[in-house]
Amino acid sequence: MPLRLETIPPVAPRPGQAPASSSSQLLPLGAVVKAFRREADLTQAQLAERSGLHSTYISHIERGARNPTWTVLTKLCKGLGVPRWMLVKRVDEGRRG
Repeated sequence: MPLRLETIPPVAPRPGQAPASSSSQLLPLGAVVKAFRREADLTQAQLAERSGLHSTYISHIERGARNPTWTVLTKLCKGLGVPRWMLVKRVDEGRRG
């Protein structure tokens, strides 16, 4: 009997790891968050405290391993002291090259 594709379970990423296709799409966001954090002269721990997030989560965002919600982006922007539109604009500019 031939193997049917629908019987093969999808390969799930390890806990805390984004699928590779998502990760590459999230890298521009992570790079912008990291750039804003460095411009503000903040460590990941300091940004975590300011934004109410965990420093590990911020690290994952910066590496493109997490897809943050709009609520999380709002918290990050508040911690960074930048408006959301500026974050979105910089990410968009980074994707265009």
